[in-house]
Amino acid sequence: MPQTQTSYDFDELKSQVRSLGLLKRVPLRGSIEMVAILLSMGLVYVILFYYNHLIESSSIAAIGLGLFMALVFTRAVFCFARYFTYTVFQKQASLF
Repeated sequence: MPQTQTSYDFDELKSQVRSLGLLKRVPLRGSIEMVAILLSMGLVYVILFYYNHLIESSSIAAIGLGLFMALVFTRAVFCFARYFTYTVFQKQASLF
């Protein structure tokens, strides 16, 4: 089966990505990010359970805490999704 222009471009891109080392994992960055997320979640729950009088008395504090929670949880989803994607991709990368 002859190579089409698209498959040739993909093979060239794949070789460039490998040569630049973009497929190499950086476990330290992911570990730091996961620890920061867990600490941020801990901070949120400490505020919710021990300083709830601040949230009840001020709607601005409640909105700020809600936005912070949304940011932390969104970041957690992206962090874990990237971790699992890299793990699966690294296992399948040897097949290419």
